[in-house]
Formats: sequence, structure tokens, C-alpha cells
Amino acid sequence: MRVLVVGDVIIDRYTHGTRRGISAETPTIVANLTKEEMFVGGAGLVVRNLLRLENLVALLTVGRSRDLNLAFRHSADPLTAYERSRLIVDQIETEGWDFTEKHRYFVEQYKLLQYDTTNKGKHDKYSESAFKKRFELELTDDTETVIVCDNRHGVISANLAKFIVKRCKERGKKLLVDSQVSQSASNHDWYKGADYIFLNEIELDHAVKKAWKKPGATTLEIARMHLMADIVYKRGERGAVLQRSKPQPSEGFKVDAVDTCGAGDAFLAAFAHSGGDLEFANRWAALSTTYKGTIVPRLQDLEKVKR
Repeated sequence: MRVLVVGDVIIDRYTHGTRRGISAETPTIVANLTKEEMFVGGAGLVVRNLLRLENLVALLTVGRSRDLNLAFRHSADPLTAYERSRLIVDQIETEGWDFTEKHRYFVEQYKLLQYDTTNKGKHDKYSESAFKKRFELELTDDTETVIVCDNRHGVISANLAKFIVKRCKERGKKLLVDSQVSQSASNHDWYKGADYIFLNEIELDHAVKKAWKKPGATTLEIARMHLMADIVYKRGERGAVLQRSKPQPSEGFKVDAVDTCGAGDAFLAAFAHSGGDLEFANRWAALSTTYKGTIVPRLQDLEKVKR
């Protein structure tokens, strides 16, 4: 399957250490530096999962602070030569745009601190026009699915979101949207009419704030009517619910979780790959949490995840 992924790429950095004690000058943890790692995250992590699941992938993003092909190759979880051969990176290098970087500092299993360097670039009518042209080029006849990863770092504007929904409908392409609200207000109204919109508990609450509340309807039913899309409700270790005309729940899998960072991206990629199989998506996401950092699982390890 060929998938077009559109959205914000994030560079994730991890600095690891082991605790030595407390500083004599201030109540600060002192640690020995043991390891530093870099991963390609955000839309890039969805891409990495899709490639590991043996899909053909095109990535469309904006950013000029690094060569993404090199980043994919030299990260702590690098793409294999086979995976690189199945990836097209369409990187628009617009002046003023940099990839957001998140630098997390760990002392053993404790996350001590996180520094973010965020993209400061913003779209104007010229950059939006250029983005639309590149989108049209990547929306090839053999593209089956489009995934929008809107991590809210500027790549997707309201105009571009509505354009993507419109063009996917016109071209008969399946559109999956995952947009975050962790540090921003909900923009899910931009994506009305997509095939699937992915929401966690917080995003669901924000998405229906302005919706008409039909008496007797559940929150998921209200979200589906308001956004004119099927809703994939992500519940973490408790599994997920696909809200169509009726809710279709799927329980989560119990694993020895080490790091839940990136599990939502793993779930999104697996859902797209499997054509909407919630059980497969839950298994793949659960497996992803058994690695430290945003390591992408291996297909042969899926058999380890059981009810």
C-alpha cells in the first residue's frame, strides 16, 4: 500500500544518565552521562512505523534545519536500506522554517527535564500555494491513504487542512487525521469530512465543546455528527473504540510497558496499514511501549503480545 503522510516532523533527542547524588551547591540531581540519542518523531515516527509494516510511503513536510533523509538514516533507530528504498521525502525548505526539536533528559527511568525548540515559521499565501502544488504531485493515482499528522507546529494551516479534505474526497482517497491539543486549542473543525479523526480523551472533550448536544447521544456520537467523520477514540492501555453508526470497542493488551512515548503514532500507522483493524493497531501500539525511546517494533515480535 502507498501512503502519503503530511504534517510536522519533530526531532526527538534523549540524554540518559545514572544518578550519582545531590549537588553540594543546590538541591539538584547529579548524574553520569551514559548515552545521547536522536530519533525522527512526529509525522516522521508515523512514517517509520508504516515502513516497518512494509508500506510504500511519501512524506510531505516543511523544514530546513536538517536533511531528513540523513536523519532517518543516522537516528538511534535507523531505517534499513530496504525501508529507505520505499520512502520518498518531499521536504519543502522554506525560509524561516525549522523542525521543532524536543530534548528530554532522563536520570535512569526519571524524566528530569524537557527543552523544546519550536518552529517559528508561518504560512503565507505563497507558501500555501507551493504546499498545495507539492501535495498534488504526491497524491498519485496509486496512493490509497493520506494521513495528516498535525502536531501543531505550523505545517498545516486552516486553509491547507480544508484543501486536503476537499482533494481527498475528490480523488477518492481515504483520509486519516490526528491533530493534537496538548498545548493548543482544538482545530478538529478544520478536518470536517475526513474519513477518520483520531481523538484521545482530552482531544474528544475539546472537539465537542462547540458541538450541538443531541439529547441522549454519547460524546462519541456527538463528535461523529459534528465532525462528519468516523471517530477513533484512543484509550491508551484500555484499547480503543471506533465510533461509526454503532461503537466498535477493542480492548488493549497488557505488556510490560517501558516508555509510552510514540504509542499513539504507532497505533495510527498500524490502523492505516491494516485497513482499520483495531485489534492489530492495539497490539502494535502495545508492543511499541516495550522499548525505551521511540523505537519502532519488529513484525516478528508481534507474537509476544497476547491477551
